[in-house]
Amino acid sequence: MAAAFLGAAWYAGSTPFPSHDPAPYSRQAVLRAIPFDAPLPFDLQLVDAGRGPQLAYRVVWNSTAPPDAVGTQVLQHLAGSPKWQLAQNTPLTGAFTTHLARLSADGQVTHFAALSVAPQGSGSRVTFDFTPIPTSLAPK
Repeated sequence: MAAAFLGAAWYAGSTPFPSHDPAPYSRQAVLRAIPFDAPLPFDLQLVDAGRGPQLAYRVVWNSTAPPDAVGTQVLQHLAGSPKWQLAQNTPLTGAFTTHLARLSADGQVTHFAALSVAPQGSGSRVTFDFTPIPTSLAPK
């Protein structure tokens, strides 16, 4: 009986567990899409998450750490993560924007990201724009 129900639901296109997220750029969907090992600083408070203006996803946080400390934390993450690399040679001090690439074990790029840090009061505003590679893996 259960097989008949699931077969009928599948045929009608109303399965109990949808195969795609009905809102691929919802806050929760974007947060789930962040690579687990992204080189992000500590002490972040979420401000916003959604579709990015240039890359598929954008997440914005506030941090109580000043921009120099955030840059130091990002460099620490990069030193401990063999998968993430800086894609450009920019200093991670003060306000900065840098580009990152995440590589698979065989050297293929799996994600591309832009990380921006700007002063925000006594702390920082951290913006992480990212997309999976190939970009066809990002939702439409």
